Order: sequence, then structure tokens, then C-alpha cells
Amino acid sequence: MQKHRYNSKWVISYKGKAYATVYGKKKAYEMYVRLSHCMVGLSVEPAPKRDRKRTPEEIAEYNRQWRRKNPDKVKAYNRRSYLKKAAQSSQRQQGDGRSQRQGP
Repeated sequence: MQKHRYNSKWVISYKGKAYATVYGKKKAYEMYVRLSHCMVGLSVEPAPKRDRKRTPEEIAEYNRQWRRKNPDKVKAYNRRSYLKKAAQSSQRQQGDGRSQRQGP
């Protein structure tokens, strides 16, 4: 059994068409009150749910295809990541040496 979740995204519609989307019911009603002074025909309703979410398998397949198409970007990312980890490990090693020298 699936839990019913509170809808976090709300739509302020003007004459049946979406005018603005806002996260949070309270924020949506505050905006509705502010706008209703100058616009007649506004309403607040929960935003419709998306029909389909991508599955983890679809996301993984997209990532594989992107990596295949962009080997230069992948190589650059891996290089940056390697250099960053190397810099962090060297800082850690230097930090360990300092803490030993400061002892009594």
C-alpha cells in the first residue's frame, strides 16, 4: 500500500490556464491573495503529477551513452578528480607530520 503524500507543488491559474507554479501551499495562497487584488479569475490547485519518472536503468543507460559520445569531457573530469584527490591526500600527509612535531 502506497502512502499518500502531500502535494508540494501548486499552480495558480488564471481563467483555467496555469499562471504560476509555487512550492508550498501556504506560499501559493499568499501569492494568490496578493495577485487577486489586481486579477479577477485566479484559482489555486495542486499541480498535476508527472506521468512518468525515469527509472534508474534508463538514467544509467543515458549516462553510458553520454560517456560514449563525450570521451574528452569524461577524460577531463577524471583528470580533475584524480588531481583533487592527490592534493587532498598530500595535504593530509603534511597535516599528520605537523601534528607529530607539535607534541611535547
